[in-house]
Amino acid sequence: MHYVSGDIPTEPFEARVRVRYKAPEETALVTLLGESGACDTRTPTTCHHTGQAAVFYSDEDDDEVLCGGIIEE
Repeated sequence: MHYVSGDIPTEPFEARVRVRYKAPEETALVTLLGESGACDTRTPTTCHHTGQAAVFYSDEDDDEVLCGGIIEE
């Protein structure tokens, strides 16, 4: 995960996540695991694959990018 602000969060946080360019955003809980992150979406998703990018946006009504990373299984 790469955090835009440079600050790595110490607590889980909610965000909107988009995995594919045209996929709908989903609400997710992002949790730090070592130097990477884990993401649990509120609803099950099957549209992601290893090597795709995931972009996380502020849970508020703006389009602020919080972080992003490459999906690993």
